Amino acid sequence: MAGGRFEEFFCLALRFTGIPWYLREVYARRKITIINYHNPSPDIFLQHLKYFSRHYSFVSAHAVARALDWQDFSDLPPKPMLITFDDGYAGNAHLVGAIRKYHVPAMFYIVAGTAGTKRVFWFEMVRNDPALLERLKQVPDQKRRALLQKKTGHTDTREYEIRHCLSIDELKQLADAGANIGSHTLFHPMLDKCDEKTGKRECVEARKRLEKILEIPVEHFALPGGRGARVCRQWVKQAGYRTCRTIAPGWVTQASDPFSLPNFGIDDKAGPHKAAIQACGLWEMLKKVFRKKPAAVDQN
Repeated sequence: MAGGRFEEFFCLALRFTGIPWYLREVYARRKITIINYHNPSPDIFLQHLKYFSRHYSFVSAHAVARALDWQDFSDLPPKPMLITFDDGYAGNAHLVGAIRKYHVPAMFYIVAGTAGTKRVFWFEMVRNDPALLERLKQVPDQKRRALLQKKTGHTDTREYEIRHCLSIDELKQLADAGANIGSHTLFHPMLDKCDEKTGKRECVEARKRLEKILEIPVEHFALPGGRGARVCRQWVKQAGYRTCRTIAPGWVTQASDPFSLPNFGIDDKAGPHKAAIQACGLWEMLKKVFRKKPAAVDQN
């Protein structure tokens, strides 16, 4: 809590420097700002929307795709912002009121194989073991699955007592509120660690499942972990999606690749001042400046 208060005071001080204003109002005025959440509380999300609604113009993923297709942003409002969510946590259902209140065409990228089930995202099984989590992200996909089952008993289709993911009715309620639904693969593997057959299936079957249960086109995709070599993005394109979002920081410009869209991550527990600093890109700039550099290696 103390750390959170310090960050808020620090971010408030940063706002008074005028740098966030310049980044938002001048540098990125005609660029698209994409931000990304996972599972914020309704109260926190409302606080953020109160700020964002005064300083940005909310746009949909479809509007972004059209602008990129034409390489023309003239039809977009100034300071366009696309708000996205990854995974499809059950808690997202509580955001319907905020989405309706602020008329936000948010994009929810759903792990299709978990929607409407009591399955659990595999990374939640090792959330409290960061070293193991990082190791699992780095190994080939089949080895990741085998290690998970050995250490936790988890498989993609195992169901648990408590529901962690959005139900089908909740997905439809979000869509009815004005949100859009996109794909985040079938079971959230690290696509860059998958073989071609598995990678293509994760992209294609996720879209088919979501379109079948929602009866709406699913045209947008987000890479799991934001990672994926060029071949992974090619699988996404071949599966029929129009865009693919990564987690690489940056703004979308007319020259951006629709299948490699950058964004700025927003801390689910951030106060409004931190959210403002993260959304304008300054947080990522500071991370680059203050990130600890690796010690020099003695080659002798």
